[in-house]
Amino acid sequence: MSFVSVLSGSLRYSDSSSSIGPSASSDPPPKRTKPKVKDPQFREGFVPKSGVKPAVGDYEPIVEALLIRACAEYSARIVALKGFPDPTLQLQSAEECYNNACLSANVRYKLTPRMTKIITKRGSHIRGKIVEGFRPVFAGHYGFKRGTSKAIIAANKLKSEALLRKAAFHYKDPATRSGYAENSIITDARHSYIFKNKKSLGVTFESYFNPIPAAYLALDFTVLQSLAQEWSTGVHVPASFTEKDMLKAYQTHLTDINEKWIDLNPEVTEKLRRKWYKRATQGLVPAEPEQSTNIDEEDQNALRLELEGRTGDTDTENEDENEDNMAA
Repeated sequence: MSFVSVLSGSLRYSDSSSSIGPSASSDPPPKRTKPKVKDPQFREGFVPKSGVKPAVGDYEPIVEALLIRACAEYSARIVALKGFPDPTLQLQSAEECYNNACLSANVRYKLTPRMTKIITKRGSHIRGKIVEGFRPVFAGHYGFKRGTSKAIIAANKLKSEALLRKAAFHYKDPATRSGYAENSIITDARHSYIFKNKKSLGVTFESYFNPIPAAYLALDFTVLQSLAQEWSTGVHVPASFTEKDMLKAYQTHLTDINEKWIDLNPEVTEKLRRKWYKRATQGLVPAEPEQSTNIDEEDQNALRLELEGRTGDTDTENEDENEDNMAA
């Protein structure tokens, strides 16, 4: 029977079952009953105040742990499935992520509107983290310069226009538009948050990120477009990365990625995206062990020759051969 213990504000799961399998004489295992639904409680001494944003730390340890897990999966869904979900989908996804957390822990706590708000707020938070991965290195990577001279301003303006023309910024070589989605700034930015360490979203939720999903690429493209637009006048003018301003660009990039790149060759593009995931997780997940073998190349050649003289249709091939040898 699975059970949950609360340690240091996190859920730990263990399995006390030690049996290998049911014996012929054993009784059938009892049906697993759903745990009773409980009301979530605030942590000891906490009193919610008007105007103060709700937080996971407001709740008792077990509920806090459930919310942390739900927030993590919700963030992963924003990046990997839909960067800007509508309000209905936000609520649905928050409920699903919270239920998944409860199911994994084999506990059931009600999801209140206040708790739902905590989860859905992770959407803007994770989008902000994606921006943070690009912003500090963007200008240096593409060669933008700060200054007030006419030459610098003109050069910056031309550079911004070139990058924004047909979304050249994401290509490995923006000038020749070769290497779709392979600009090194994208691969480098992945390590700033999504693939930062072994506990990051890209590792914890591999099923969402392997292969690198189209929605994640679209979010990267949208951020890069926004940052390039900040230099459109030749002088850097910071802008907020808001849903209102970015949704249309995101949808355009997502459609292009799915319909005008992936659909051209689904097999090859999936292999590329799996390769990108493997690179992103290098050093973060255990490498697959090299398969050992007792057959070297010489043995394999001998086996090939041996099989060429066999049909595999009968069980008597070796017996007939032995009888012929004995008769001789």
